[in-house]
Amino acid sequence: MSRLSTPALALAALAALSLSACLDHPVKQVEYETVSVLEDIVEVYGNRNVDILFVIDNSGSMAEEQALLAKNFQAFIGELDKVDANYRIGIVTTDNGNPRNPGSKFDGGDFRLSSCLDRLSADGVSGGDFIYGDFNAEFACTDHCALHDADIAIRPTTTDVDRDEAPRPWLESLYGVTNLPEAISVADAFQCFGPQGVTGSGFESPLESMYRALDKADDVGSANHGFLRSSAHLAVVFITDEVDCSFNPEHIEIFQDNKTFWSDPELPLPTSAVCWNAGTKCEGPGPVYAGCEPADYDVSGAAAASADDAVLYPVSRYAGLLEAIRGQKQAGDPSLQVMVAAIAGVPTGYEAGGVAIPYAESADPEDQREYGIGPGCTFNLDDGDPSNDSLARPPVRLRELAEAFQVDERPGLYSICQDDYSGVLADLGERIKDQLQPACVRACVKDMDPKTPQIDPKCSVNEVLDGESEAMATCVVVDGELAPPTGKTACYSL
Repeated sequence: MSRLSTPALALAALAALSLSACLDHPVKQVEYETVSVLEDIVEVYGNRNVDILFVIDNSGSMAEEQALLAKNFQAFIGELDKVDANYRIGIVTTDNGNPRNPGSKFDGGDFRLSSCLDRLSADGVSGGDFIYGDFNAEFACTDHCALHDADIAIRPTTTDVDRDEAPRPWLESLYGVTNLPEAISVADAFQCFGPQGVTGSGFESPLESMYRALDKADDVGSANHGFLRSSAHLAVVFITDEVDCSFNPEHIEIFQDNKTFWSDPELPLPTSAVCWNAGTKCEGPGPVYAGCEPADYDVSGAAAASADDAVLYPVSRYAGLLEAIRGQKQAGDPSLQVMVAAIAGVPTGYEAGGVAIPYAESADPEDQREYGIGPGCTFNLDDGDPSNDSLARPPVRLRELAEAFQVDERPGLYSICQDDYSGVLADLGERIKDQLQPACVRACVKDMDPKTPQIDPKCSVNEVLDGESEAMATCVVVDGELAPPTGKTACYSL
């Protein structure tokens, strides 16, 4: 707030001119005086709101990756907490059904928020979300989760579209208050909510899961309803080791008796290669390709004449949804962003630039039949078996979407082929944090000392929280960046 004072110069000048023209009267000294003409209070609001959707692959090969995500999640939350972000976190799986069994039960974009400890097998042999054939993957849960559903019961909250309090199927922290029991942190809760198991469909459909989850956020009949806030940024984060297989259910014949996209028509069942062959076009004859891009094909293998003819939903379906959401947000606040990131089959260091995604047929014929393409990255998390490598496929369709919604000079693509995700998650959190702009005053102020080269305003800045007003501290410079003084969480700079 500044008090503006303006000398009464016009009145004084007229008086001097009049008196100097009358020589028979002495000229008297004109006294200048100041008058208060304006006192203004400008209210500004900083936007620290972000809604985050995690799309987690819950197929049979994702146990180690889910464990790493849970273990390192504090690195992500820590970045958001540095700026007191007001965030919501929704979790969905990549399971949109088995196209060979259309009647099977699947998640279909519904938010999942239950402790993995309550989804374990009763006998460690069968049942539950973490038994895949002979493979017991319960370590993905038990290594880092110590809380049952009863320990992390979600507190009732309201939304922008529902003022009645109710438990919501997402995590949230608004103005430092979470929807969790006291003493339970968001990171601790996510270590139990994040691991989704390994029994989901092997024809992973992360893009379609995102679409359905966000679409249901507008459906009053869905538990997802109200997740999206018009005043919040949106971030979508995919975690998967395979290519997107978001199939159009009108064309599931390509997984049944139409073998156009099968890697080997003699096989009794389709492999994941169908997903690569039905959604990708590569440059060059192979086995090493100059590059690969998304492509839309009809059931005959020809280029699809329309989006409805494409056996996999075109990437434009998902870009269109996010563009519409971004347009709605920016109509109210042009600074709001939509960003897409993926922890997927790209080489380590890809996010920093200078490392290309490899596109080549697999040197292992069996691996090539299974996936249709060689790995985008390789890693090993099994200390007991150095030969037990995990392979992640290049995410062509996810890459296309991430590039379309990158918020800086680089797309948000990170390698899933690592034994520590803390750096990845911290960088992701920082990139989201960077979109949370500080509040700025766009108004004219008076220069209180015109003799100096800089503008010298007279302002006082107060922060109002819960009706209480408190003077805000001036920012200090730490490592070349503005930061609150020690002991403060907010500051201002002129």
